[in-house]
Amino acid sequence: TWVGASAPSLVCKGQAVFLNLMSSVKPFPRFLALEKRQKISLIPVSSISVIKAAGDYIEVTVDDDTFLKKESISHIETVLDPNQFQRVHRSTIINLHCIKQLESKGRGDYTITLVSGEQIECSITYMSNFKNRDDIAL
Repeated sequence: TWVGASAPSLVCKGQAVFLNLMSSVKPFPRFLALEKRQKISLIPVSSISVIKAAGDYIEVTVDDDTFLKKESISHIETVLDPNQFQRVHRSTIINLHCIKQLESKGRGDYTITLVSGEQIECSITYMSNFKNRDDIAL
């Protein structure tokens, strides 16, 4: 039972605050608009395997194709879903679903082999972030 008349209004105010917070949360994009040869393609984010820094640009690898986008690696890291993408080097972000294996090089560094066969270096700094993920048991 509610004590006093104010209890239901507190619940309603709490719900309103929660709904307001939820409406301000921006969902992670499902597609990236990437340009190549003056054509813009909508690429499903889930099909991206690797993103590498390339000066003022990022190099986005999708299947056997590569796109350049004027964007910093730090910014794109904040845009992508952290449940799907992990920064593994100061210049590299990978799609976790594309990992085939991890190989220790000693000293805390690892080589990550992707399903495509590409090998990515993972530095000790970023490997500690990788190991601390709640959704990966190492």
